[in-house]
Amino acid sequence: MLAAFKDYIKETRLFNKNDKILLAISGGVDSMVMGQLFHAAGFNFGIAHCNFQLRGAESDKDAVLVKEIAEKWEVPFHSIEFDTIAESEKQRKSKELMARDLRYEWFAKILQEFDYQYVATAHHLNDSLETLLYNLAKGTGIRGLHGIPVKNGRTIRPLSFMSRNDILTFAKDYQVEFREDVSNQSLEHNRNLIRHKVVPPLKEINPSLERTFARTLKQLKETEQLYLWAINEQKKNMILEEDGLLKIDVNALKKAVSKTSVLFEIIRLFGFNPDHADQILRAIDHVGAQFYSKTHHITVGRKSIVIQRKRNTPMVWVKIKMLPDTVSLPNGQLVASILKEKPTNLNLGKSVALLDMDKVQLPFIIRRWKEGDRFQPLGMKGKTKKVKDLLRDEKVSIFEKESVLVLETGYEIAWVIGYRADERFKVDDNTTTVLKLSH
Repeated sequence: MLAAFKDYIKETRLFNKNDKILLAISGGVDSMVMGQLFHAAGFNFGIAHCNFQLRGAESDKDAVLVKEIAEKWEVPFHSIEFDTIAESEKQRKSKELMARDLRYEWFAKILQEFDYQYVATAHHLNDSLETLLYNLAKGTGIRGLHGIPVKNGRTIRPLSFMSRNDILTFAKDYQVEFREDVSNQSLEHNRNLIRHKVVPPLKEINPSLERTFARTLKQLKETEQLYLWAINEQKKNMILEEDGLLKIDVNALKKAVSKTSVLFEIIRLFGFNPDHADQILRAIDHVGAQFYSKTHHITVGRKSIVIQRKRNTPMVWVKIKMLPDTVSLPNGQLVASILKEKPTNLNLGKSVALLDMDKVQLPFIIRRWKEGDRFQPLGMKGKTKKVKDLLRDEKVSIFEKESVLVLETGYEIAWVIGYRADERFKVDDNTTTVLKLSH
């Protein structure tokens, strides 16, 4: 299994041999096996453990075991305790969702502070199978059929090729110590209901269910790629951006292959669902018909279907009052941290901005860009440019423009997030402290 693990890492190009990986280890069999594989493979890693305090003394025993294994392997150990129940009540979220949000926000901070390249979670083949079955039961498009992605941003899942039985066999053969979470047996959770009541009958029909599923999953991923390619090809001659509005050519839509899917893929980015696509197509000859999402409205015209933002749509408005900090944004997270040393490479890509800490001031404001916004793009000394013009030069589509944010300091734009930092706040020879912003 160790050889298969190494081969999988290499085949999927999940990470480079010298990358530093943060392992999310709970103490359960899946994550403990993942840790054992990383240790046996000789990879560079540290361990992160979250105590969500949901199982009393049992949660504390989990933390003790994980700490002991980190000390045994002589690897960095990071741990934290969360009052998950209090936070879930405060934010009106389920305990499961709250725990997920808390752990990933913390992981993001650890990645930045200790220079890890990725965080690895122990999701495996059965998790993807259960996700697909759950999505089918709830209703899903083709995107819900690809299971759990092997790599998503800076999160990797190196056990995606292993079944639950593979993991249990490895744990037994290598005498991997782990702790049982009795909550995994509870049928109160939908995922457990699928695991214990749906999957077993399917395995009676097909004892090789996981392996068959792995092949099917590969085919579904390829089918999704073909689907998206076909959708994009048809959208090319169908969409027009005019006067800040998105217009869909009615005649082109009528001639489209799988017009419902094409329309949905256009309007879903503005908060509309598949039912809206059906309703719009039924009303395509009814000029003046209107449809609404939380943020946009659609009007059916004679020649075009027009999409525009509601005037009363709330603007994104997030403050960073202290450093380091991690804030949640509509299109991901932004991590703000202070670097201990000035990097030799100041060009880390569009998703990272390096600013001179002495040139900025707290609080930082993160908001949607708006008409009239100007800044001084990096490299343009003394010259300003409209954000609108920058996005046009970058060939940003109207879909992407909807989610573009800017970071302000002292009422000046310091970064068009994901595109360009401002010349006035750049790191130079006189910089003593560097602020790193990652999105």
